[in-house]
Amino acid sequence: MAAKNEQHPSAQVGEISTIRNILMGQQMAAYEAHFASIGESLATMKSEFSNDLKSLGNYTDDRISNMEKDMNERFDRIEKLLSEQVKRLDEKLQETSKDDRNTLAKTLEELSRRLAKD
Repeated sequence: MAAKNEQHPSAQVGEISTIRNILMGQQMAAYEAHFASIGESLATMKSEFSNDLKSLGNYTDDRISNMEKDMNERFDRIEKLLSEQVKRLDEKLQETSKDDRNTLAKTLEELSRRLAKD
């Protein structure tokens, strides 16, 4: 019998495959179907994940763009308010300087009149 097995090794492999298919054929088919289903599910999940990631990227880009626009508008308003405040302070300083010069001129004029009388 050992001689028979040695003469036909490919036949022995074929017989083992046939026996395996008879015993496990239905289970193997079920496993193959299950693995195919898992593969399809993974492909679907990958596609959905890719789409979700792309949507998240677009949302983030839009959000950052809006925040940048808002910040620029706020900075522009602050810059305008500061410019107006500086202008008002400059005008007030000019007015105060003019008043001080007029007061000084009057004081010097008064002093020169007093000195002229003496």
